[in-house]
Amino acid sequence: MAKKLDKKDLQIMDILARNCRVSHTTIGKAIKLSKDSVRNRIKRLEDEKFITNYVTFIDIRKFGLEKYHIHIRFNNTTKNKDEIIASLCDHPSVSFVNSFIGAFDIQLIVDTHDIYSFEQVKEELFSLMKSSVQDYRIFSWIYDFKFVHLIPETTLHTSFERKLDTSFSALTKDEFGTGRTFKHEEIDNLDVEIIDILCGNPKSTLQEIASQLQSNRETIKQRITNLVKKEIIVHFGANPDFDKFDYSMYMLLFRTTETGVKEDVIQAIKSMDNVFYAAKVSGDFSMIVYITTKSPTETKQAVEKLNQLFGKDLLSSDILVVDKFIKYRQFPEHIKEILLFEANKIKK
Repeated sequence: MAKKLDKKDLQIMDILARNCRVSHTTIGKAIKLSKDSVRNRIKRLEDEKFITNYVTFIDIRKFGLEKYHIHIRFNNTTKNKDEIIASLCDHPSVSFVNSFIGAFDIQLIVDTHDIYSFEQVKEELFSLMKSSVQDYRIFSWIYDFKFVHLIPETTLHTSFERKLDTSFSALTKDEFGTGRTFKHEEIDNLDVEIIDILCGNPKSTLQEIASQLQSNRETIKQRITNLVKKEIIVHFGANPDFDKFDYSMYMLLFRTTETGVKEDVIQAIKSMDNVFYAAKVSGDFSMIVYITTKSPTETKQAVEKLNQLFGKDLLSSDILVVDKFIKYRQFPEHIKEILLFEANKIKK
């Protein structure tokens, strides 16, 4: 189906993957199309699901928050999986849900304040699933060191005008990550509301945000600029539909010795073209890596290369086929409530 796209379509996807806030006018100048032509092409890419969604990435560690992954395997007798998954998606602490093909059926990512809060959320989630859970496993996210929204077809390095304006082009990158170190930051109610709007719609204009929050455009622009400078907002991007380009996605999970995740291993993984996402985690595993491939041979080669990188430090590994992204939104409702509560405490 990707054959339906021409070079200009792919250039548009290239730019939006690196920064989805870049204006239609700027894209048009870069690829020699009118603003209206760019708008129409983007609408077609969205309608035909070549672009699946737009996302704002924030570093929740800046607020003292934590992220947990839960893999769930349902009983074979479970008949209402779709209803259960819908109820899990509605939970205010769940930021991400995807389905798997393999030993587990779904993955939930939970954003919460600490391990005690997580235990409460876990109880609530398992109560929604009642007796449907056959098995589960949990690990916590520490930091991600590679995240891309580009695939080889859209990695065109299309040049366009960059400046710190409404698109906040300082965030325009081929790949990004939260990094190993971070500094705690305090934000107020207005910052929280701005982040919430941007996580709901990363392409919201400054004027739209100002109108919603009864503020003014310049104030909103300055606030977002500060959130970018503090590396609270890490990226604005657009996700492609990998199936449309004949890619399969796999989640690889590695458990290593305590010294297994070395810097040279991290750099080698970052250099692999078919690595879509990679993160250091803690718990049942030491690292997770998502790869996108077009054939079993390519998949085998990627897995073998990763195993070789860990060498004798690799204790065990697992692989799951990523099926569908069901929910994809940073800054779920409960996180907003926590941060508003904290902001009000600081204000007092």
